[in-house]
Amino acid sequence: MESEDKNKNKDDEKKLQEIVGNRFRHLRRENGLTQEQMAEEIGISPKQVYNYESGKSGIPDLTKIQIKKKFRISIDELLMGEEARIDFRDEANVKTMSNIWLAKYSNLLNEELIRRLKEQ
Repeated sequence: MESEDKNKNKDDEKKLQEIVGNRFRHLRRENGLTQEQMAEEIGISPKQVYNYESGKSGIPDLTKIQIKKKFRISIDELLMGEEARIDFRDEANVKTMSNIWLAKYSNLLNEELIRRLKEQ
């Protein structure tokens, strides 16, 4: 059981790595930068940019700070995207985001369930 939990945590970390990498790629492209230009801007190699964007590597905290400074966003925005900009003190926003999250994660759970059923 403990082994299954560790594997699930690793899977979740990998998914988060991919999500953050996709957000990083989106920010770079939205700002008209190549991977080489981005690498130079934040002091890493183009290969690292590729690895972060593709989810092959997690983005270290110091690099997240460089990204935050470059794009003038919060770390929350890098990790959570647009959702980080929502004012959760407004009850209507909370209900809207709850519905969005429920739909998004229900989809992920359904995909995971289907994948596991196919493996059996």
